[in-house]
Amino acid sequence: MIQNEQEIISAAVRGNHQAFNQLVIEYQEQALMLALRLLRNQKDAEDVVQNAFIKIWEELSTFRGESKFSSWLYRIVYNMSLNKLKSRAIRNFLRIQEDYDEEDFETITLVNPDDNPEQKLIEKEKKERLEQAIRKLSMKQRTIFIMRVEQGLSNAEIAEITGKSEGSVKANLSFALAKLKKLLEE
Repeated sequence: MIQNEQEIISAAVRGNHQAFNQLVIEYQEQALMLALRLLRNQKDAEDVVQNAFIKIWEELSTFRGESKFSSWLYRIVYNMSLNKLKSRAIRNFLRIQEDYDEEDFETITLVNPDDNPEQKLIEKEKKERLEQAIRKLSMKQRTIFIMRVEQGLSNAEIAEITGKSEGSVKANLSFALAKLKKLLEE
């Protein structure tokens, strides 16, 4: 039986599909959340995550283990999400008459079903205000905020994933939090 992640990766590199499935099961939800928060579209996020795991399967033998597997995965998801956003922007530029309909964007609702209806409404309104505020952040700030606060990654991991310095990550996170605080106070 496979004991740790490094053994799972080694088995997957040797072609063990079951071992690779363990990696997918372990990380697919977190990868999907990252892609969804960046892309704001369920279908695009699912496509990115699926393509990321395909890429990882094809290139798993190149993973050197110098960073955590999750950092490598998030970096791939992050880059593929940025590419998807760029291609979306180009398509929109070419179809200038068409605007995105707000209904196309998926909103994540984190309301506890055990709450009373009044509490559900209050929580939903809070989440919607936070979502609106997060959308007003720059892409860089939004990405770093999501990775740090929602994904629980360290500043060092975010720096590695985004290719930014830790200082830049800290500064962008600080600016993001200050902007969110200001937006939510309004």
